[in-house]
Amino acid sequence: MRESDQSPDVSEPTQQSAEYWADAPLYGSSLVAAFEARAAELGNERLYTWLRANLSEEATLSYAELRSRALSVCVALRRTWGVPQQGRAMLIYPPGLELLVAFFGCNYAAVIA
Repeated sequence: MRESDQSPDVSEPTQQSAEYWADAPLYGSSLVAAFEARAAELGNERLYTWLRANLSEEATLSYAELRSRALSVCVALRRTWGVPQQGRAMLIYPPGLELLVAFFGCNYAAVIA
């Protein structure tokens, strides 16, 4: 921390953060590869929770659920709607976990969202 600040300067790596990242496993060169590795490792553990305004849970997604639903979106994009690899999709969703499902589905299909 700087003397004039009360918050840490995140632009300068600390010894602690360097040690953490030195031991962190590498999961791949893409979001899909990284997510696949984490999904295989963590499976049914909760990944995302969508909260209502009163902070009660509205919906949750585990790694396995997100993977399964994203793969369904991927298949729909490629087979049903014929979106080619590197094609484009505009995601218009109300706030919620469905946007994440669609975004990951686009990544699996190699579609730009």
